[in-house]
Amino acid sequence: MKTMNTLKIGIADYDEMKARTLAIARGEHKPTEGEPTVWFTSPETPAKALSPRIESCLGLDPAGPAVAQAVRAITEV
Repeated sequence: MKTMNTLKIGIADYDEMKARTLAIARGEHKPTEGEPTVWFTSPETPAKALSPRIESCLGLDPAGPAVAQAVRAITEV
């Protein structure tokens, strides 16, 4: 049986991501369970990363509840 995993992504500018990463490394911030684990600088970046070819390699169903659909919905303004 195939198990679905949810990937939580965050959008922040470079300086915010760097400050967060350094705070984690210094022990000043401990990420909670609900925080994103993958960060991008713009909503377009994950949309580009999840091209149709990559989607098929990952076994994502373009008609199903895939991360790519959510990212495309965000970027279609």
